[in-house]
Amino acid sequence: MPLLKPGWMRRRWKLLLGGGVVVAYGLSGGCYAQQLPPSPSPEEAAVLRQGALPYAVIVAPWDSIAAARQHQDRQAYADATFRWLRHSGAFATVRLGNGQDSTADFLAFPTGAYCNTAVIPVFTILSLGLIPTIFTDTNCEGAVLHPLHPPTGRPDSVVLSSELSGRVIMGWLALPVGAFPGWTHGDARDHTRYRNQVRLSILSHRSRLVALAGSP
Repeated sequence: MPLLKPGWMRRRWKLLLGGGVVVAYGLSGGCYAQQLPPSPSPEEAAVLRQGALPYAVIVAPWDSIAAARQHQDRQAYADATFRWLRHSGAFATVRLGNGQDSTADFLAFPTGAYCNTAVIPVFTILSLGLIPTIFTDTNCEGAVLHPLHPPTGRPDSVVLSSELSGRVIMGWLALPVGAFPGWTHGDARDHTRYRNQVRLSILSHRSRLVALAGSP
């Protein structure tokens, strides 16, 4: 019987440990990689440096007969809009409330926008991740903001929206791809680049929001 080379068992355990770490990371989200939005241009970076708008926003479920007929969950849309506005960092404060609350500067209602294009990775599941699923996913959000104390006393509003698309890879191929620049493991909406793009889409309405709020 040939003698084992010195250190063979130690290398074996390192390989097993390394393989276990890779598998655990993949199962915890590493097998999902998403393309990030581009970094802000110099002009966009200057807009981001201006800071948040000094307004408080209340997000309330919208009252829509059409939504009731389609059995849409009004609170679920309000929750999604609340997270979208809060994570953008475009306003001083954002909280959930109702249409009768007048203790803020703006009342926001969801527009009901939905354009998620995610797919079910059938072949990736059947092949245990060996066959990747690659597609373009789009996320869109929107809100209608009404000033609670308009300077003119007349009702008015501004519509805020964002629509961002990026390639998605599911399967073991996502492990190396997600480490590339411009990609991330997991949901791109949790990344600073995504939030910066959302914030820019909102701050592009700065002058209109300032006018509606009655600020100088």
